[in-house]
Amino acid sequence: MPKDLTPKQEKFVEAYIEHGNATEAVIQAGYDVKDRTVAKAVGCENLTKPYLSREVERRKEELLEKMRYHAIDALNCLVDTINDDAAPRAVRVQASRDLLDRVGLGAEQNINITGSLSHHHIASVLDRARGVIAERQQGRE
Repeated sequence: MPKDLTPKQEKFVEAYIEHGNATEAVIQAGYDVKDRTVAKAVGCENLTKPYLSREVERRKEELLEKMRYHAIDALNCLVDTINDDAAPRAVRVQASRDLLDRVGLGAEQNINITGSLSHHHIASVLDRARGVIAERQQGRE
């Protein structure tokens, strides 16, 4: 049965999720600590409490799921821009570069985007992007 968090524990979890630093999370949550050494000890202790660590993990998963959907929305927005014949060519080319960069095929691989991309190629890049997102999500599980 999950244990209810105290207000300080709730603030600790929120702060820890925000920046990943237990010491800072203790300080931001308002724990009564005399210095950073004590704050570090309290932060470590908090993270060893099963109900707190489970809550941290649950919220991280929640955040990752939201980020995954936002990432797919962003990729779809880039594809819409690429396919928008009314958009200026420079905007379409930049959207193409951004899309390729997000799936690991950016400038460091010296890919030159001078022509238009076929719908098949765009679908292929999107599939790769979705795969990269899924791999990263699985790596965090």
